[in-house]
Amino acid sequence: MSSIVEEFRRFKPSSFDGKGDPFAAEEWLRRLEGIFEHMNCNDAQNVSCAKFMLTNDAGHWWDSETCTKIAEQLCNLTWDQFKESLIGKYFPQPLRDQKEVEFLQLAQGNLPLGEYERKFEQLSRYAPHMVNIELTKAKRLKMGLKP
Repeated sequence: MSSIVEEFRRFKPSSFDGKGDPFAAEEWLRRLEGIFEHMNCNDAQNVSCAKFMLTNDAGHWWDSETCTKIAEQLCNLTWDQFKESLIGKYFPQPLRDQKEVEFLQLAQGNLPLGEYERKFEQLSRYAPHMVNIELTKAKRLKMGLKP
């Protein structure tokens, strides 16, 4: 496993300290997943590398998370479970729900078209069930445009 971590570190991944903006956790995971995809890592390798990059508050949080799990649970921890735990802690559901509502209420208003499209793309990830088909996504985008 140490050779995987060494290879991973060559990509100069950022650490995650658990402080600041809740969107930082989401962005940190997105960047890691890009590295993992390039390296063709499995779940155990993803989790091992990610744990290595947790510092300060996030590192202490993970230490306390692992204290509540038995060895078998830790050995079988999937990448999705790790992400769910981290997002649950640092990007709580009420905030994600709020972003979904923002998406549902998004309208161009006085925004330039490019800004509206950027905001639409940014917020659409909080309502994936509403944009999972290209036609549905296009209809939703069109609904928010100025007449």
